[in-house]
Amino acid sequence: EKYENIEEIVSLYKKIESGESALPKDFQALALTRLNLSITNYLKENQTPYQAIIAGDVLTYIGDLKPLTKLLIKNINIGGYFCFSISKNTYSKSEYHLTPSGRFVHNISYVMRQLKHCGFDVIKTQEKVLRKEGTKDVVGYIILARKELEVVYE
Repeated sequence: EKYENIEEIVSLYKKIESGESALPKDFQALALTRLNLSITNYLKENQTPYQAIIAGDVLTYIGDLKPLTKLLIKNINIGGYFCFSISKNTYSKSEYHLTPSGRFVHNISYVMRQLKHCGFDVIKTQEKVLRKEGTKDVVGYIILARKELEVVYE
C-alpha cells in the first residue's frame, strides 16, 4: 500500500503510538518518539528493516543528521517510508543550529540533500506550526520521503 499523503502517515503514526492493532499484519513500522532517547543505538542494533519509520518531534533533539540518515539506509526497505518533522532554521545559514531552548533547528536544503544521498525521494513537504515554545509558534516542516534506491554509504 502506498502512502502519498502526510495526513495518512500522521494517522498511521498515532495508531502505532497508541498500540492499536489496526495496521496490516505484514506492515512493519517503527514510531520513534521523544522518549526514545537512543534512536541511533536502536537503529544500529536493529536487524529487521521496516516499511515505515515515523519520527514526530524527534529530530529536533539531533543536530547532525548524517549518522541517522546513514542508519535509515539499512533500517527501511526499498519502497518504505520515512515521515518526520524538523524545526525550521531561522537562526543561521548553517545546516543545523542549537537554539537557546536546547533544541536543534535544521536547514531544509541540508535535510533534502541527506535524504537524496541516502536513496530517498521526497514525496511531500508541508511547512506548518509544529508546536509552541512559551507563546511563540515554532515553524517547521513535516516531510514524507520514500526509499527508492539501495545505497551503500561510506
